[in-house]
Amino acid sequence: MTLDAGVVRTSYDEVPYESFPFPQTHPQRLATLGRLFGLRPPEPARCRVPELGCAGGGNLIPMALALPDAQVTGVDLSAVQVADGQKAIAALGLANIRPRAVSITDVDAGFGEFDYIRVHGVYPWVPNAVQEKMLAICAERLRAAGIAYIVSLFHAADTTPKSGITSAGFTGRARCCLGCPGGVWYLHQ
Repeated sequence: MTLDAGVVRTSYDEVPYESFPFPQTHPQRLATLGRLFGLRPPEPARCRVPELGCAGGGNLIPMALALPDAQVTGVDLSAVQVADGQKAIAALGLANIRPRAVSITDVDAGFGEFDYIRVHGVYPWVPNAVQEKMLAICAERLRAAGIAYIVSLFHAADTTPKSGITSAGFTGRARCCLGCPGGVWYLHQ
């Protein structure tokens, strides 16, 4: 069964996802943990970071405030939520953040490469094709020594975590740490 993006977008606009900061996804924390894994991650102060599934920017906006020299991109299917985020961004006068109302499947080389990629709480709720695209984005758009943070929660009706997150596409370039605190990490070497 294929989901109609228009139907998904409409339902997501009608019942918006609440958007809050998640400190565990902050590039400074990710860099610190990356160092514990023996990496030399990019400097968070000047990083390029997207959030796939950013909703209204509740996780992105505080990061953009804390890291004014970073380049922050948000990707979300909901034009309503992105517009709400853009209003908050304009009110704060932030110039280093750009939320985009596009599908995760639309992320391509035109978005550039990233030092940190964040996916918080979206992975288990999207179709397999979108999940595969998220992993492809990490494999193709993550710079050397970058860190991708994917929280793979599970559906309330499920008793097991969503399967399918593997190190496929990262062979020779990354380590995959399943069971790391807060989710799954892909660490580029």
